[in-house]
Amino acid sequence: MPETRFFGRVLRPCTHDMQNILAIIKESCLLIDDVLRLNGPPRMKHGDKIQTALATVAAQVERGRGLMEALNACAHAASGDCRAFDPALLCARAALLAERGLRLRQCGLEIILPENSPCLNASGFAFLRAVHGALESVAAQSAPGDRARLELAFPAGGGAEVRIGAQNSRAVPQADDDLKDAVRQCGGALREEEGALALSFPAESVQ
Repeated sequence: MPETRFFGRVLRPCTHDMQNILAIIKESCLLIDDVLRLNGPPRMKHGDKIQTALATVAAQVERGRGLMEALNACAHAASGDCRAFDPALLCARAALLAERGLRLRQCGLEIILPENSPCLNASGFAFLRAVHGALESVAAQSAPGDRARLELAFPAGGGAEVRIGAQNSRAVPQADDDLKDAVRQCGGALREEEGALALSFPAESVQ
């Protein structure tokens, strides 16, 4: 869709600029930390508090960088640049984008990805939508304190499968129309199972 491609083209350079901003903040924190250490004993007044604050800023910068990388992957996929992609990478990006929603539902997340992942020839944007939507659907069925599990596998018979389930839930997650549409657009099939959703892709889509 033209609107989706426009979103991708606009968001892509913005994520690069945000990465640069975060890099400047990180380098500034390192510089302040170096100055504090060079000061030596007797230490600067409130130096320990400043270093604690710097460590907090550095941790948030790293979190921000991860989110920017996930948004950048989303932007590339939306702009139509992502027709053959690493499904393990996009699964990790989708999980990162869904992290806040899971946290608000008090739902943890375990991610299991293969070390070597062949490319998937499909719509990367639709794949991201599908995995993100499946994570939200499973989390919505989970009780507070439960843990979702996202697993990518390449069965011996060929193809690829993303299975997203909850450890302690036996309810069948309900896939909404948006999720079904995303799975259809990336050439996959959706199975609603006890406590899980499975997205499968045919052997011919795996490179």
